[in-house]
Amino acid sequence: MKNLNKTLVLAVALLLLISINGCDKKGCTDYDACNYNTDATKDDGSCDFSCYNCVDYLYQGSGSCTNGVIVGPGSCCPSDYPYFCSATNKCYSSCKSASNACTGGTVTKGLSSTGGGGGSAGYNCNGSSCTYVSSGAQYSTQSACQSACGGGGTCNYTTWSGTGSCSSGWYPVYTGKCCSSSYPYYSTGANSCYQTCSAAKSAGGSVYYINTSGGGGTCSSTNYTGSGSCSSGSVLVSSGKCCPSSSPYYCSSKNSCFATCADAASGCSGTVYKGTSSGSSGGGCSSSDWATWNSYGQVVENKYTTAYCGNTNDVSVKVRNGSNQQMDIRICIQKVGGTWDCGLEWCKSSGGTMSYWSCKSTGSVKYYLRPCNSTCPFPNP
Repeated sequence: MKNLNKTLVLAVALLLLISINGCDKKGCTDYDACNYNTDATKDDGSCDFSCYNCVDYLYQGSGSCTNGVIVGPGSCCPSDYPYFCSATNKCYSSCKSASNACTGGTVTKGLSSTGGGGGSAGYNCNGSSCTYVSSGAQYSTQSACQSACGGGGTCNYTTWSGTGSCSSGWYPVYTGKCCSSSYPYYSTGANSCYQTCSAAKSAGGSVYYINTSGGGGTCSSTNYTGSGSCSSGSVLVSSGKCCPSSSPYYCSSKNSCFATCADAASGCSGTVYKGTSSGSSGGGCSSSDWATWNSYGQVVENKYTTAYCGNTNDVSVKVRNGSNQQMDIRICIQKVGGTWDCGLEWCKSSGGTMSYWSCKSTGSVKYYLRPCNSTCPFPNP
């Protein structure tokens, strides 16, 4: 009987030990997070990036994207690069990467291919205060909302008294500039329209509000008929310049593609072109195409540095576009945990470079190049 009792006690103890060892320790498992927990084995969604001063603003405006998510009027980003910086006009894979690059601009996160933050809960800017909403939130955190709303202060702006020719739903807001009724505030410093006065004020320069009685007129564009070629799914809009078929309007002064003529004409001091064909050759996305495009990449820097995160295994990489045309560049750096940290910059000019860094890296680096605004998806590293 004693042996039986001893056996039962040992069995119970063994089961308890197995149960304890089988429990996952929850916490933040992201190496880049401010509160990274080295002991955590299961991510509990608590990762915090506030030490990077990253404001995660969810885009709520109108628009649509054939591929990716919408991050601003006429602007789209790939779904795996949903963070957009208004100062650099580029997409990023993380809020941290976008915030580090976005000096003097605003970080926007796209969550939908049809605009808006969908059913996300959070906070909306209501005048100079923030209100919690269960869906359709502009900001994911209260602190981000308060920062954009001006922290309860007063935002001064001037209502534009001049007139101008703007398309339907758009109104003059500055000399030669138009903004939509949903983004009525204009920053002279950023040359961009904003949803709130405080957001325009934070972008720098003077802030103006649309003149709703001074608009009218129609948007005119010129069909581009020059020579050249674009990859499948894109149209030729200028010499050596392609736009996605879903955003065929191009402003020459802003060097950007837009979904509508009105979006392209707003704030455009140059000519608005509309692409109607892919040119003389549509191109493709074959392995031989990627081999050719990647051969244009030139690594001009690949080094360990402590300048960013203070770790001896932090890596900084710079790649040059060695082709004679504009190219999108993607750089991927492998992290200690085996995952890849990737960044993307669009339409780098001939000879232009892209720099990217990552904390706690294995030192393994891969890069990819493709023609500007190509719809060919980047390979996974």
